[in-house]
Amino acid sequence: MAHKHLGQDFIPHDVVAKVTGEAKFAEDFRVDGMVFARLLGSTHPHARVKSIDLSAAEQVPGYVGVLLPADVMNPPPPNIPLLTDEPGYVGAPILLLAADSETAAHDALEKVKVVYEPLPFHVDPLASLHPDRPDARSDGNIGAAGVDLATLKWTAEDFDGAGERMPMGKAAQEWTYGDVEAGFAQAKLVLDESFVHASNSHHSMEPRTAMAYWQNGKCILHVSSQSQSFIHPALAGMIGIAPTDLVLTTVMNMRRVRDYASAGNGRSQTHVYAMGEGGPAAELHVAVEPGLPVVEPGAGGVHHVAFRTPDAEYQAWADRLRELRIPSSGPVDRYYFRSLYFREPNGILFEIASDGPGFAADEPLERLGEKLALPPFLEPKRRQIEAGLKPL
Repeated sequence: MAHKHLGQDFIPHDVVAKVTGEAKFAEDFRVDGMVFARLLGSTHPHARVKSIDLSAAEQVPGYVGVLLPADVMNPPPPNIPLLTDEPGYVGAPILLLAADSETAAHDALEKVKVVYEPLPFHVDPLASLHPDRPDARSDGNIGAAGVDLATLKWTAEDFDGAGERMPMGKAAQEWTYGDVEAGFAQAKLVLDESFVHASNSHHSMEPRTAMAYWQNGKCILHVSSQSQSFIHPALAGMIGIAPTDLVLTTVMNMRRVRDYASAGNGRSQTHVYAMGEGGPAAELHVAVEPGLPVVEPGAGGVHHVAFRTPDAEYQAWADRLRELRIPSSGPVDRYYFRSLYFREPNGILFEIASDGPGFAADEPLERLGEKLALPPFLEPKRRQIEAGLKPL
């Protein structure tokens, strides 16, 4: 599809419905008995919440209740918390209030009284790196994906010696690829300068909103998001479900049957999931090793994990992935079998493969292995493939 549309003018299939108001957004859904929630944002760029008085809000007709930071499962720092009692920017949510109508929720929210203790803040991230300036938050001043929350200070000399250039002190994270110095030496132009830009958040046609409810043991969520699958791991974590466990049990219909300590490491666990009637030939063992690096493509790496399915059930799996809105390859004809590919939340590639047509599709069963058989789509590369093989 990328090659079909790249560089071409095309009209997305849903654009007419969106601009004419026919499309249904999350904001448009209603169910019987639902409540309406609104967030109360901080009025300070950095502060500590000392007290919250809900007494007046509780008297508003239609008031249902509130969620406070202690009531939710916040992700670990430096991730942005769902609710916080130490807001780090104006508008940071400190509580969620629910009522039986939008009007009641708005009215009750205005009755909430919050007492703040103002704390130091910065509008320039470089200021928090200065040795004589406070951190922008009480638990550190650096942190990002792959960088643990910590405190990092540059020296006064780093700032004083910078002149008109941006100061450059110790980096929170460094990496190189190849011979950097040789690359600079061979470059026709080396441009060394600083620039600052403002990040722009998405300005969506759809309001940032969501509607959720439990039905038959499942959490159904209508949400304003560009991706139906990207948010699954975070949402699963918010309600205490491991993302991979969610895929294996809800998507793949497996069941978790036991755990045991991983071999050679008493600190990690291996979770066992059973398929069908279970047993040694129908189990998946998932070793949890968060400290391992991400595997690189090449010798010694695992490309994918394959699961077989009877031919008669192959299309049902394709339909299931589509109905659950899980990005997948769609049906792939591998000549000897048919496949479906998709990735679980940790990035591991899963394959669901049919039994047939089978490896006897182009040679007799009793002669299998006597010569190199290739599917038609690889036949043009036979000479290249055979040249890379070692004789048995």
